[in-house]
Amino acid sequence: NLEPNEGSFADPYVRCKLGANVKTGEVRRKTLRPDFYETFEFATTLPGPATLKLQLRDHSRWRPVHATLGESLIDLEDRWFHRSWQSLDAARDGSPNPLKPIEVRRLTTDESPVARGQLYCWVEIRRDAECRREPAVPLEGPAKKTFEVRVVCWKSKDVPFEMGDYYCEFAIGGGRPRKTDVHWRCRNGKACWNWRVKIPVELPLASPDLGKLSIQLWDQDIVKWNDVVGQAHVDLYRWFLKAYHENRAVSVFREINEATARKRAEEQGLATADDLASDADDDESSDAGSGSGDGSDDGDGEGDEEGEGDAGDAGEAGAGDIAGDLDDLDDMDDESDDGGDAGDAGLDAALDAIHAPGGQSVADIARLAASDRYRRHMAAIDEYSARDATAIDNSDDDREYLLIVESNEILVKMDAELHNVHRYVNDVYAKKFPELDTLVPSKMDYLRVVERMRNEMDMTQVDLSDVLPPTVVMVVSVTGSTTSGQPLSQKELDECVEGCEIGRA
Repeated sequence: NLEPNEGSFADPYVRCKLGANVKTGEVRRKTLRPDFYETFEFATTLPGPATLKLQLRDHSRWRPVHATLGESLIDLEDRWFHRSWQSLDAARDGSPNPLKPIEVRRLTTDESPVARGQLYCWVEIRRDAECRREPAVPLEGPAKKTFEVRVVCWKSKDVPFEMGDYYCEFAIGGGRPRKTDVHWRCRNGKACWNWRVKIPVELPLASPDLGKLSIQLWDQDIVKWNDVVGQAHVDLYRWFLKAYHENRAVSVFREINEATARKRAEEQGLATADDLASDADDDESSDAGSGSGDGSDDGDGEGDEEGEGDAGDAGEAGAGDIAGDLDDLDDMDDESDDGGDAGDAGLDAALDAIHAPGGQSVADIARLAASDRYRRHMAAIDEYSARDATAIDNSDDDREYLLIVESNEILVKMDAELHNVHRYVNDVYAKKFPELDTLVPSKMDYLRVVERMRNEMDMTQVDLSDVLPPTVVMVVSVTGSTTSGQPLSQKELDECVEGCEIGRA
């Protein structure tokens, strides 16, 4: 958090002075959050020269004297002759030398006592014999790794201009922006690029602020300067940390969908892929202990199984990092999924009967709306709501309580029927779009999307903007355009539409 003397950046370096001895470190270019990882050693006699001056200076090749960004003074005598300093942090790991804490030093100047930044450091004072026995260890920062951010710029909409020549710019951490091509003479704000942008990035970043993806929409002009139409920022810092620590490629949408599915499976008490892999490991171990066979085959089998287990554990750890952030995606699923696994055995039989030749309709697994209990309950609610408010007595409290209890029970049954209808539609529509259930986990949203999409294979002709968030719409459109599914027959399509209408009702 350094403050530059001029401009928006500085070229800082460390300058240490003890008595007449001065030592300097390497220059860090164009940054206000430099990482130095440097060690400076001085020989002195106490009592004697004891004021250690730590300075951060701004390097300049054109000025003979470099400007001081800030400095901090440390009195070594006060520390060395103080019992608290001598006893601070007892020796560890068998080393006779105590470990001193990391300090956060305020950097100030002679002109102002206001802090112009902070310097993280620690100070050790040792005798000559100790220094010869345990020399200073070179400090090293985290290893740098180069990654590549890939962004697909699909299209724009709702741009409030009748006509324009639009292009997009993408940049990370103030780096060089990457541009798409220009959509000339674009009408109604619906520009289309289908452009992939690749941005190299070196991790770890010096600051979380540098992990934001900047997106800008520009209007190209031939005669005068270009105009910015709008901009947005996407925070990718957590994804950068995940890619760096796990040293692998990270697909943001896939990670979110997998973590969403894992969270829902845990909430419903269902078995996850890792649970099944763990059960397979147990079965493999049990077979190896009680059976016999070819040694090489058994060895290969165990090796493959262990590999799957390790991969599952890694995936679970990765999904766990972002499972806590999935509450931000609850707007994608306002419908509860509790109780969805109830009655699955009976549902299997009902689905077989429906799909059998001459079978019945999907209404056979969604009978609540046509039941006498549901109609009587809705009539009772209408009657209670239309009562005269001035004629309320104590008996109305008991009646209202009974209506609330009955409503809760019916809501549970409605949720179970929604689960059944969703499963039925999913079984049929998977022939056309098998990936849709993983992209749209909400049951109600899934039914709305199927009813809107139907047998359309060109996803650009399907408007889902009022059904799903924009990011999910983009993923569904891209996946739907490349899916391996086949169009449904007219009978299958009619069954899906009927199920969607019943589920939404």
